[in-house]
Amino acid sequence: MSYYRGSDRAKWVSAVPTYDSVRYRAAYPGIDLLFRGDGSGLAYDFVLQPGADPSQIQMAVEGVEALTLAPDGALLMTLPDGRELRQRAPVIYQVIGDKRVLVEGRFEILVPRSGESSPTFGFQIAEHDPSYKLVIDPTLDYSTYVGGTRDDDARVITVTAGGQAIVAGSTSSSEFPVGGSTTASGDDALVYQVSADGSALDYVVVLGGSDDEQINGVALDPDTGALYLTGETSSEDFPVQAALYAVLPGGRAQAAFVAKLANDQTVEFATYFGGSSADTGQAIGIEYDEAGVAESLYIAGGTRSDDMVMRNALYDRSAGRTDGFLLKLSKDGQTLQSSTYFGGSGDDVIKFMDINADGIAYLMGETKSGDLPLRNEIQQSGGGTDVFLARIARAGLEVVSSTYLGGSGADIPTGMILDDERNIFLCGYTTSDDFPVENALYETHAGGGNDAFVAKFDHSATFLHFSTFLGGSADDRALGLTLDQVDDQDTFSQDLKYLYVVGDTESNNFPAENAFQNYYAGGVDGFIVKLHPWGLSLISSSYFGGTDEDSITAIAASRTEAQRVFLAGNTESEALFPLSETPAFAELSGRTDSFVAALSSVDYDPFDPTIAVETKQVTPELLDPSELEVQLTLSKNSWYDDLSAFSTRLHYDSSALEYLDVAWSGPAPGGTQPEEARIDSSVDGELYLEIYQDAAPVPLEGITATIKFGFIEVGSTDDDPLESGQLMLTLDQPWAADMRGLDTFVRGIPGGIFVDRRRNAVLGDCDVSGRVRLWEAQRAVDYLSAGLESPACMTRDYVMMTVTDLQEIINGYLDGGVGAGLESPVAFAPPALAAQASEAALTFDSARLEGGVIRVDLMLTSGGYEVSGLLSDITYDPALFPSVDAVVGPAASLAGKGVIANVVEPGWLRVLVYSVSKAVISDGVVATLALMPGGGLGLADANLLQASSASTPEAREVSLQGSALLAGESQGPRDDLWRVAEIYAATMGYAPDNEGLQYWLSRVADAPDWTPTTVAQSFFDQPLVQAEYPEALGYESLVDALYQNLFGRAADVSGKAYWLLELSSGRIRRNEMIIAMINGGWANLEAAQDMARFGNRIQVALAFAEHQAGLSVVYSTLSSDDQMALRAAGREVLATVGSDAASREAAIAAIPVLLSQALTGSALE
Repeated sequence: MSYYRGSDRAKWVSAVPTYDSVRYRAAYPGIDLLFRGDGSGLAYDFVLQPGADPSQIQMAVEGVEALTLAPDGALLMTLPDGRELRQRAPVIYQVIGDKRVLVEGRFEILVPRSGESSPTFGFQIAEHDPSYKLVIDPTLDYSTYVGGTRDDDARVITVTAGGQAIVAGSTSSSEFPVGGSTTASGDDALVYQVSADGSALDYVVVLGGSDDEQINGVALDPDTGALYLTGETSSEDFPVQAALYAVLPGGRAQAAFVAKLANDQTVEFATYFGGSSADTGQAIGIEYDEAGVAESLYIAGGTRSDDMVMRNALYDRSAGRTDGFLLKLSKDGQTLQSSTYFGGSGDDVIKFMDINADGIAYLMGETKSGDLPLRNEIQQSGGGTDVFLARIARAGLEVVSSTYLGGSGADIPTGMILDDERNIFLCGYTTSDDFPVENALYETHAGGGNDAFVAKFDHSATFLHFSTFLGGSADDRALGLTLDQVDDQDTFSQDLKYLYVVGDTESNNFPAENAFQNYYAGGVDGFIVKLHPWGLSLISSSYFGGTDEDSITAIAASRTEAQRVFLAGNTESEALFPLSETPAFAELSGRTDSFVAALSSVDYDPFDPTIAVETKQVTPELLDPSELEVQLTLSKNSWYDDLSAFSTRLHYDSSALEYLDVAWSGPAPGGTQPEEARIDSSVDGELYLEIYQDAAPVPLEGITATIKFGFIEVGSTDDDPLESGQLMLTLDQPWAADMRGLDTFVRGIPGGIFVDRRRNAVLGDCDVSGRVRLWEAQRAVDYLSAGLESPACMTRDYVMMTVTDLQEIINGYLDGGVGAGLESPVAFAPPALAAQASEAALTFDSARLEGGVIRVDLMLTSGGYEVSGLLSDITYDPALFPSVDAVVGPAASLAGKGVIANVVEPGWLRVLVYSVSKAVISDGVVATLALMPGGGLGLADANLLQASSASTPEAREVSLQGSALLAGESQGPRDDLWRVAEIYAATMGYAPDNEGLQYWLSRVADAPDWTPTTVAQSFFDQPLVQAEYPEALGYESLVDALYQNLFGRAADVSGKAYWLLELSSGRIRRNEMIIAMINGGWANLEAAQDMARFGNRIQVALAFAEHQAGLSVVYSTLSSDDQMALRAAGREVLATVGSDAASREAAIAAIPVLLSQALTGSALE
């Protein structure tokens, strides 16, 4: 425990030790007896070890007249005055492996032991594995009071990686906790940490002066354990340390403060911040550098001071009586890097903040201003008090987006959190009947003064996923929310991170579902609600509290466990307040105490059968055809009997989706298409599904209906994106029957489709501001050059970023400008169809050995097209060349281009040639590769393959012919002549006749729609090929021949099976497979030796055709015998060619002799 009171450091006390328990081991066999202090008295607990017999435990309850069991399994304790205490029914499980296995059990009222008259109870537990620990009441991991002698206020909570909850707020207690030693004057700022099991306090820190303080925001650096705090103080003697501002601004006025506690709870710095009037720090966040190290601090809040220190301000003057503020400090608190006001002419406060990896600040707060600075808003005005949501661009340059959210009444924001995709979740409470709802679980205000609300925006804050009321007939307030930090893998979650909302309620009809506490205990109770993160369903909802005033004010999720959350709040309740078996403090110490609890949640009652619809996220423009399959699955789960029948109605948005078909799979009557299935789609937007068996029913466990929908509106990746949308798939009237035909409860679990498209019309505008900034263009360079999976905002086809995308992003920056104010950006047209430059090539050239380093030039031949950017992916053998790099070449340098070379992974070097300009690169060397060979290796060991692409200044694709470097020799570009020869050699296994080669080459050159793939298809129209590979007999001979002709070996089992399946399923045609195998070979480093052989064979094949031309051999004029002999010679000339240059040159030298032997004298005349 540590106490920092006043400015006199001599009176500061830190690291005061505390002790909390004594354990008597083996009080019963396998059961320990634990005595512990609860702050004002003594408490004891029984701890069961694995294998211990729970029937040994018998609990005699003194002062109770009688024990009874309620219908729901709860234990009722009747007091002498007639009042009842209630303990909820136990939920019992064992952790086996990484799964929770439920064990049936209940309370059991026992006959008191001999000599004992007090009512006694125990537990009746079904058969279970005695080798594993048995856990009773799993949903409440722990719950404890934490308080002092007066009032304590828990406001925020965070969680360490070790599962310790850190709670902050304020205390007016002269002793905190009871037995501690403070000399509180007014309210002091308070921080404490609870042990991972909730049985003790790890530390307490009190910060304060002679007046009032409170903490409103905390940020934990998980790597260092440092804790950053912000709040407010009115004390002139606040315990400042290494302070940037050491004096209370304005004398006695209230100021914001910022402080840092090291992981040993020493104060590293503590400083005031503010002006001459009242200021409050509400939120604090950490900005990390690219290495994940804390770099800066952001603090947000509210101020009435018009003389706050401003630096690099977006708004340097206060606009109203109370304005929000945002400031940025160095992580040591010694440098003010920026600060700005934010607000309109009314009262505005920033209450919540998040900083993303790009330095964009997400702000949410409360406003009474009708003239808040808006941009890209989804709601243009509000009424009364409204929520506002804003994003401030990197470095505080401008408002990226800003919008109101609210109705005509008072709308109060109380929580914000962002998920991994930067979607924004909000909560609060509202008196507005007309609060904006979207895809709502509860569309109307349920009554009372306030209802809670929950909403979700996308990362741009310009698209509302869902917005819903939440509450009962009296006052309900959402006060905090969090998201799972770990994906869950259970049956229902489908790898989702659930949303949790907490608050307080006076409603006795607050929606309770799968509740930890399903009753309203009185006064004000806390609540915790678990929601599907798409807003599709309320998964669980529970009261939490006793008979007096209880409020859950904050919640945080475990950093390491799925579906485990930590709650903090305040309570005045003693009776019925939910405590765990070993709380740190078992009694209320003051009038109002804080409390902390940890809960591990349950999705749904695992005994209930379910009909579940899956959730999917898709981009329709990438689907071919534009169709989507969604699965609906029936599961009995832990239900005692199998299911023989079920039905449900699935509702969908018929303006966005068209129902196409249903296919059944799984155990069902009639095989995969049940004869006893009924499907009715006659009602628009509704699909009725039913399976019913009259006799000899088959269990339907796991039966799945795969429902196919078509998208009605589909855009083009070449056009500005259509709007994103969330499509709900809800279930109505789910029904099931067991194997006896009796009705059985079944839970319908809805699903949905999130149609995800880019939110920006300008490619590269990732923060959706309407323009591309320089940092966004540079970020695109970083993604492309490193081979990272790029976000959709950088890729026109949503799949893979290209050099053409990069040039379009650069053009967006150049054409839109960055310092021209907030007017609409210059519209940028999408790229046209690729400019097919058949003569454009990027080839290896001038391979040489210089000082032990192999250097190879990349030579650009533009073929008359303008090239402004290049991307080349080069594969090599990392075992032979442990170090590779590239530097800019003279042609690129002359155009002002630079080169970035990154080893994406060993064996893959990516070379990007670019500049933030539209300058054109002239023909010549654009880059030079440098390869450091291992010991004893030289130029002859250099085998390089490359796949390259280029862009024009207008962001149009230029198709580049590539090349290979085999055994240190460049193979030249894979131009159309080369590619046609490849098809001959791969398909037929012999060198081509010159007439046929020239014929196919002319078709490609003269007809724009002819490509090597078209040539390969035409091959199969020829009688010779049809005779060689009759399609009626299957594809095995073709696959075997391609492996032998391409790679010089038999097909591997898995590779052959793959291609046969692709061909037989119709997913690929024979000609497409040939081109795919050739291109795949050139791109595959592991096939470098095989492709060196194939490249040599192509060079020999071209030389064979060239010799025919020199001899004026025309294939069509030859006799059938000479034609056969020419084909045989073409096969023979390739037979001895290997991956070495010597075999290639020997084969070329033998061509004249082979031709003279193969053809008759008349054929050579």
